Amino acid sequence: MTPAHAFRDSEADRAIIQTLRRSEGPVSGPDLADRLGISRVALWKRVQSLAAKGYGISSARDGYRLYRDDGLSPGDLDIPGLVYIHSELGSTMDEARTHARAGAPNGSVVLAMRQNSGRSHSGEPWHSPDGGLYLTAIVRPRLPAGHAGAVLLESAVAALESLNGPHAEPVSFRWPNAIVDKRTGAQFGGLLVETDGSTAMPAYFLVGLGVRVAVTGSIPRRTALASHFTRALALWAERPTLKPDRWHSLLPEGSSLSARLWNGAEQRITKPSWNARGDLVDASGVTIGHSECATVSEPGSPHIARKAAPRTSGSTRSISEETR
Repeated sequence: MTPAHAFRDSEADRAIIQTLRRSEGPVSGPDLADRLGISRVALWKRVQSLAAKGYGISSARDGYRLYRDDGLSPGDLDIPGLVYIHSELGSTMDEARTHARAGAPNGSVVLAMRQNSGRSHSGEPWHSPDGGLYLTAIVRPRLPAGHAGAVLLESAVAALESLNGPHAEPVSFRWPNAIVDKRTGAQFGGLLVETDGSTAMPAYFLVGLGVRVAVTGSIPRRTALASHFTRALALWAERPTLKPDRWHSLLPEGSSLSARLWNGAEQRITKPSWNARGDLVDASGVTIGHSECATVSEPGSPHIARKAAPRTSGSTRSISEETR
């Protein structure tokens, strides 16, 4: 159970942020403390806590001013489940697995300001600097582990909906895992799906979203990204829809592709499509799961070299490229 003081702190944080957002100029400390019904010392502590969560709040003789609005605070998030925010973690995936095993409900989320043991799909370290968005959502669709590809594609849909706001720079998804700048093709984030336990019907899936750039300018605030992404996945997980047409826009471009598999072999794919499990399907009916594929390119294009991921025992993992 969440302590009562955590609720009070969350409400105070929400009130501070909303007051500073609405104000066109600085808000005096005494006035803000009076509005909240707390002491100026308590107000100062809450402001320092918000600064540690990524909000830029200046303090001067004329009061407080919000100059950077891309922090992460429980009171500023609209999440259907439980919220766990950390200033630093090894990996949000590992932390989320602990909460999932303890019964955290569908739509819960773990966020970190930075990670010191983030990993890529190959198992190699993945840099997670300050200023990015690093989260893992816990979702509980009643689906077999073999449908992890469908969970990944729904995650891609949710991520693109979250990132492609009305004034945002266009981004796209590159199967099996990358979020890229649509204009340049440069990757700046990605997705990861994992689960463990029963392969017939695992109790949960973990969905990681990583965006390794400062979430400012034309990219929505981190709170907006995390909230929309987690809500969309949680809603889908309640009644999962497995319709390949829904994922059509996520298909790799080109009528003939070359997929490099984890064992180094290459598989030619013609007229690619999806099946209901979220696997890539060749015109001949051959399927390739996202966890089997390292890269996809047009024939003749160079593949990006990647080291095969170490296989772990005791769990079933469907791993995409960029990670938590």
